[in-house]
Amino acid sequence: MKKTLAVLAALVLLAGLLCACGDKAEEAPAELDMAALDAALEDGGVFSDILNPPFEVDVVAMLYGLDEADITTCLVRCSTGATAEELAVFEAPDAAAAERIAGAMETRVAAQTESFRNYVPEEVPKLEKAIIRTSGNYVVYITAADPDEAGKILDAYL
Repeated sequence: MKKTLAVLAALVLLAGLLCACGDKAEEAPAELDMAALDAALEDGGVFSDILNPPFEVDVVAMLYGLDEADITTCLVRCSTGATAEELAVFEAPDAAAAERIAGAMETRVAAQTESFRNYVPEEVPKLEKAIIRTSGNYVVYITAADPDEAGKILDAYL
């Protein structure tokens, strides 16, 4: 009996140690500073167009076909309409809502691609390189003139 308890205790200890050895890079940020990310992207010169000021949550929900209950907070800025450039950063209340938001961003890219293919075909390559990234309950969507630099900047925040 003592031997069984000792083995069981050792297994529990080993399991605890293995759980503590997870890759920290894959963990979601405790809190994503949306305004700082927005400023870093602007300062990094990733957009060629001027983005409008952030939209209110009700407008964001309508724009992307989302339920407002899926959005804890967000920062969404779109271009003037002459380009496909866009920044959308969401915090969802849970993983399921984050998944729905990410799906809506995929739908947005597809719709924008079709729209710009007929309207301003030069913008389609930006949409083909759009960034949609989920980390924990955060979802970030970026369509930029310089997607490589946008990705590098985003890496520092997620």
